[in-house]
Amino acid sequence: MKCIGVLLGITVLFVCGAGAQVAQRDQSLLAWSASPSFPHGIPAASAPAGLGIALSGALPGTAALALPEPAAEPQRPQGVFPDYTLDVYAGYSFVRFYALPNATINANGLEGSVAYYFNGGWLGAEGDLSGTFGTVAGKNSSLVVGGGGPRVRRSISQGVEIWAHALAGGAHFSPVTPYGSQDAFAYVVGGGIDLHPRHRRIAYRLAGDMVGTRFFGTVQYSPKISAGIVLKF
Repeated sequence: MKCIGVLLGITVLFVCGAGAQVAQRDQSLLAWSASPSFPHGIPAASAPAGLGIALSGALPGTAALALPEPAAEPQRPQGVFPDYTLDVYAGYSFVRFYALPNATINANGLEGSVAYYFNGGWLGAEGDLSGTFGTVAGKNSSLVVGGGGPRVRRSISQGVEIWAHALAGGAHFSPVTPYGSQDAFAYVVGGGIDLHPRHRRIAYRLAGDMVGTRFFGTVQYSPKISAGIVLKF
């Protein structure tokens, strides 16, 4: 009986000592977490192994596990050239008009055109009108050509755009001659280049065309050049 009593006493003392050590460790941990060195709780890197995960969800103010942020979506390249839908052109025009085999007229004047590009793309529709003036046999003369048709464009480098068009319409020539009507079918085929300065909505245009007409029972092929300013919308 004495042996049993001694064993029970030793067991009770061991259990009480273990409980005191656990309580003392918990108090030390709480005091460490609230110390001035760690006003916001135990940093995850400073906590003992395995303790940071448990404390992050159990104790307020402690550091949570740092999760990797999702990768940012890659940026898509932005277009270098704005796709303007409407071109409005006005400028100077020169035509060397071969009215008759023995009559050539150097005519100077003005030209204007409007081009609309479908959905701001490379294909559009254009309307063009030019009026040039000169002299023939000592008399004043004029040649007016108007038409419409398709137009295509392409940007080849920064600030440089090339284009081409094919127009069909009519022409009017004066003065009155004994050779035939003053009105005739006409067409224009050619192209040009638009140079964009810093003001992207304004461009300088150089163009060259071949003007085909049928006056006085003959066919005329007259070269035309023009230069001016384009407004883009």
